[in-house]
Amino acid sequence: MERINVNAVIVDDDAPSIEVLAKALEEYSWVTVSATASTCAEARQAVEATDPELLFLDIELNDESALGIVRELREMSGGRMKIVFYTAYSKYLMQALRLSTSFSNRSTGRSSTS
Repeated sequence: MERINVNAVIVDDDAPSIEVLAKALEEYSWVTVSATASTCAEARQAVEATDPELLFLDIELNDESALGIVRELREMSGGRMKIVFYTAYSKYLMQALRLSTSFSNRSTGRSSTS
């Protein structure tokens, strides 16, 4: 049986949130966090450098809304990268769903996948 290995990148402007998510992902031996970023510019660099299959993306970053770069990041990966939005702001749910992504609300722990 072929072993699955998923390369992931975490983008969040809150360092403790990155640490919590990275620690939670350690539970899954098949997921490797290859890079983290705290701005949209760093997210672009991380995706280009590591070509992840999975991107955990906080929607509201200090420099700009991550919703604005989703298509660009997806194109950089040739469309194969899956994106999981996570945020404390439920107001982004519909926008995230329209972008055909997964959405997790940090305040409730609920998630939705399209």
